[in-house]
Amino acid sequence: MKNKLIWLIVSLLVIVCAFLTVILFISPDVKEKEKVNVYVFVANGCPFCDEQLKYLMELDTYTEEFEIVTKELNIDNINWEPGKDYDLGMKVGKLFHADIDGTPFVVVSNIYGKVGFNNELRDTISRAYNLGHTDVVSCVEHGYEHCMESKYLPVKENKYLPVRIIEMITIICGLVFLVLFIRLLRK
Repeated sequence: MKNKLIWLIVSLLVIVCAFLTVILFISPDVKEKEKVNVYVFVANGCPFCDEQLKYLMELDTYTEEFEIVTKELNIDNINWEPGKDYDLGMKVGKLFHADIDGTPFVVVSNIYGKVGFNNELRDTISRAYNLGHTDVVSCVEHGYEHCMESKYLPVKENKYLPVRIIEMITIICGLVFLVLFIRLLRK
């Protein structure tokens, strides 16, 4: 009787671990791809910002592969007073080792973050879309660390869980299974 109970527990543990692995690691590739948020940090009255936004909106992949999110880096392009998203822009700029000395500051996933107008972003956006979008700006905005290094999975609205935690859960499940299996073999 005791032996059957142990096998039942071990079997359930294996099923749970397999389920977690499939749900957390395999299904993101199978799911419909998530649109990339292309962040454009702007200053009011900045002609290059307007050009950058126009260029992005005219790309044939706009709305299919990406959405544009504007952030106010500076209130205007004359006095360069900090805007409401200035601190966020500076933090994100640090991650990309970008000297934020003007606008637009464009961020695409965790692969592009530079200041200045760029009319060659189509391939960068498509690469981010195909690789799986890592929303660095949202990650920084919510106060998380290591935003460039790992993917973040949405858990609840405006909450993100680092993949590292999910990997640890899977490893712990595997170790528990291994310990139980070894104990079972010794009996």
